[in-house]
Amino acid sequence: MWKRSFTTSRSLLWKNAGNGNNKRSSFDKYLAVETPKKSWQSNKNGSRFSKNSSSNKEEWFKSKYAHVHARQKREPIRDPYGKKAAHEAKLSKIKEDSKLQRTEHRQSFSYNGRTMDKLQMNPLLEYVFGTNSVMAALTNPRRHSFNKLYYYGNDSLELITNKLKELKLDVPLQESNKHELNQLSKFNLHNNIVLETKPLQNTEIKHLGPVIQQEETESSTFQVSLVNQNEVPIFADEVVTEKQNQNANDILKQVPFDTKLSQGKRFPVGIFLDEVMDPHNVGAIIRSAYFLGVDFIVMTKKNSSSLTPVVSKASSGSMEWVPIYHVDDPVQFFKESQLDTNGSWTFITSHCTSGSTEKPVTQFIKDKTLAIVDLDGMLQRSPTMLVMGNEGSGVRSSLIQITDYLVEIPFNGPQSPTIASTVDSLNVSVATAILINHLLPCP
Repeated sequence: MWKRSFTTSRSLLWKNAGNGNNKRSSFDKYLAVETPKKSWQSNKNGSRFSKNSSSNKEEWFKSKYAHVHARQKREPIRDPYGKKAAHEAKLSKIKEDSKLQRTEHRQSFSYNGRTMDKLQMNPLLEYVFGTNSVMAALTNPRRHSFNKLYYYGNDSLELITNKLKELKLDVPLQESNKHELNQLSKFNLHNNIVLETKPLQNTEIKHLGPVIQQEETESSTFQVSLVNQNEVPIFADEVVTEKQNQNANDILKQVPFDTKLSQGKRFPVGIFLDEVMDPHNVGAIIRSAYFLGVDFIVMTKKNSSSLTPVVSKASSGSMEWVPIYHVDDPVQFFKESQLDTNGSWTFITSHCTSGSTEKPVTQFIKDKTLAIVDLDGMLQRSPTMLVMGNEGSGVRSSLIQITDYLVEIPFNGPQSPTIASTVDSLNVSVATAILINHLLPCP
């Protein structure tokens, strides 16, 4: 048995399916259907095309219509009234306008660097911000130059203009906006005024010297030994002389201080900050020291906050008026300042033992602890340095060993173990103000 097969057109089979439905019947589905070939496909028998004809669509169209396309390219574009050109120009204009709108919209939400390029910030300069800080900086003789003063608003312009006239200073003024002032002040509170000036130079000292009393006046002086520096005097009445000893490079500076015999202040008092790193704490300490009558401040050169505009703002400008020195070797500074030839300076260290979980080293604090009320009258006997320590670890043990006295602010809060474990000490700026108030009691 064999089945004869034949081929026919698909459309003919579907047309004879009956009832108008384009479905193949059960009989038709067994019949072979020939798919019609495309024009560029060659026939096996060569009935439609030769055997050598190409089966590639692209080559077939090229051979058939290439001459037509070439002729169309040579013919000029027929647009006698310019409608087609005008329509193409209109579409191009719409596309360019849409692209420009997208670009402007994107730039409105992104920083393009124009503000900082316009300001031209110099890394060798600093920007003092805040009304009190700027006004104090303008009166500081240690600020050798003022490059520019940025302001915003008529009130700020009137304020700085009157101050410049009072000080007889010629500082270029530049009107700015709040965004530029925020950039210059690093987004701190600037009060619409920013001063571009050179930073303060650190004055490094070796040790403190003796006190020279002036009985006929209330103004006396004490000496500080500079370390190989020709420092400009902080105040106009300071005297800088060379020291004639084995180290010819040392320079002695006479620093004035006020004696207040009515308040029990005969000798100078200073604050030593041992690795206090928070600029806000340093600024608050300087502000309290200036307000309460401290004569000068000494800071460690390493691991301490620099005298930045943030410190000036936190001190409300008093950083410009208080003499501030730095030391590289605190232990040597303590030992040499305690010598009789250098005035026998007394060092009193703030030390907290009540809230500490560790057992204190008794040989360091034995017979050294003073009650806080004993600070009253200390400045009638000798020049004094109040030593304050780091926010976390306090004063280092090497300085506690050579200090003269230790003092602690007593804890008078509620005796609750939960509260005592969390609030067992004061902020260093607050503790400094309390101790200064006991050293310099108000009349």
